[in-house]
Amino acid sequence: MVLELDFLSWPLILFLVLIFIDHFDFTKTDTTKKIIIRKINKKEGIEMTHEVIKKYIGKICEVHTLDQYVEGKITTVDDKWMEVEVEEKKSKSLELVNLDFVEKISVKV
Repeated sequence: MVLELDFLSWPLILFLVLIFIDHFDFTKTDTTKKIIIRKINKKEGIEMTHEVIKKYIGKICEVHTLDQYVEGKITTVDDKWMEVEVEEKKSKSLELVNLDFVEKISVKV
């Protein structure tokens, strides 16, 4: 059995297909978009360098990355990584943060 469509059915089918495409976003997720933007900015010379961050060693800071943040004292910084000492209720832990994903650092005064 062959499905026959009349002249008026084609616009309706096209409309439904367009609604489907518009409803489901086939682009990349927000995190992936942020990573792509960061790589583009890095090529243009817009990046947070470790020399800037080294000024804040020993200070309590909030370090914001793409999808989370860490609050603690910055202990060491090298070319790609930053070590942050995080104090919890009765213990201390170390968080390693990849500098490629740091968006913002807020210094507590």
